[in-house]
Amino acid sequence: MLTNAPLRRLAVAALILLAGCSGDDGDAAAVATDPPSSASTSPRRATSTTTIPNGLAPAVGLGETQATPAGNEVTVFAVEHPVTPDHALSDQPDEDAVLAAVDAQFCAAAGADVRAVSEVDFLVLTSDGRQRGRWDEDDYARNPRFPLSMTVADGECVRGWVTFELEDDEDIALLRWDTNGNGSGPFLDWRV
Repeated sequence: MLTNAPLRRLAVAALILLAGCSGDDGDAAAVATDPPSSASTSPRRATSTTTIPNGLAPAVGLGETQATPAGNEVTVFAVEHPVTPDHALSDQPDEDAVLAAVDAQFCAAAGADVRAVSEVDFLVLTSDGRQRGRWDEDDYARNPRFPLSMTVADGECVRGWVTFELEDDEDIALLRWDTNGNGSGPFLDWRV
């Protein structure tokens, strides 16, 4: 009987494999190619990349200029987090929140497709993977304020500060500019 037990196990395994391969929906192939969770005995290491999906290029450092697909240029000069406002605020951040401010510039290339630019084109990605849009208040932390909406003429630049509200314990990992202005990218990224 001991000699039949291994044969029985082999027969059962063969039936399971055949049953898995008989479907027409392609799921069996996906299951067969996925390695089991115990395939690796070493712990998975975190990667050190700062490129987030939908980025046009690897993230660059503050002060570096990046070109959009249309040939316009965007530069992020500085990030202050937390920021001390340079004037009395009419609105206050939520409890357990702080403000951050980003000094940024958009330059329209001569002859490039120019669209309205806005502080809403800027996003913050936190170190724990959350995305934050600009502070959704009528106020701002630093002067001059980046325009709420403005069409930039060929060869002209606009520079200003964009204000963000973050939870006390959030750290900024990347500053992101949406090249299409619709929240879906592609994006230009700066490391903070």
